[in-house]
Amino acid sequence: MLLSVESEPLAAGTPFPARVTFRALDEIARDAPVDYHLHTHWTDGTASAHAMALTAQARDIRAILFSEHIRHTSDFFPAFQAQARALEIKGVTIFIGTESKALDHDGTLDLALDVAKSCDALVASVHSPPAYVKGASSWSNYNAAEAVQLEFELAMGIVTRSRAHILAHPMGMSIARFGARPIHELRALARACAEYDKVFELNPRYCADVPAWLEIVTMAHCKISFGSDAHRVDDVGKAWEVFAQTQRRA
Repeated sequence: MLLSVESEPLAAGTPFPARVTFRALDEIARDAPVDYHLHTHWTDGTASAHAMALTAQARDIRAILFSEHIRHTSDFFPAFQAQARALEIKGVTIFIGTESKALDHDGTLDLALDVAKSCDALVASVHSPPAYVKGASSWSNYNAAEAVQLEFELAMGIVTRSRAHILAHPMGMSIARFGARPIHELRALARACAEYDKVFELNPRYCADVPAWLEIVTMAHCKISFGSDAHRVDDVGKAWEVFAQTQRRA
């Protein structure tokens, strides 16, 4: 059944039980690689769900989470979910989720309730700034300091109020667009994740200092997710490769 374009955004509240198990970094089995942030050609990825899952199998990734970008008005998700749930890839556990953006400071997500209920885990991120702050949804209206502050506030809303399980690419817009190094904000978000039982994503696309991020999540003892934010098969498993291998060598 297609979703109605009149569906409402997902208001703040208690997350639905996740069907994916998340742990702190020092509690994760080193012989069970995972990747919990994958996109396919259903949204802005370049490969099919089948191709991404086969790549995970070839790279010995034991579990994956498809986290397609979505809006509360999107109508593609039931068809995508049916296709992805039909996949049978030996040795790979396949979970289905979404990546939705924060719409405000209060933890409202651009995601319909019926989609949220059907997912194994929900990924939420800060993408564009809400228009009500400066009248336009563009980071070009902000300087670096303003962007860091706004992104931090929106991310904290995800952690403390939203129904998401995973905070995707923490402070990623400030890092990628402004070259910021918001260590203080990352530490605060990791501590909040521990307090509110949310998951801090280790995402190599938006990380300029892997050892610093590993120290942050270790000190906070928050749950973490290895999320490659893979939009092509070449990137499947990248988060595990970057963060787990670095931690192992340390």
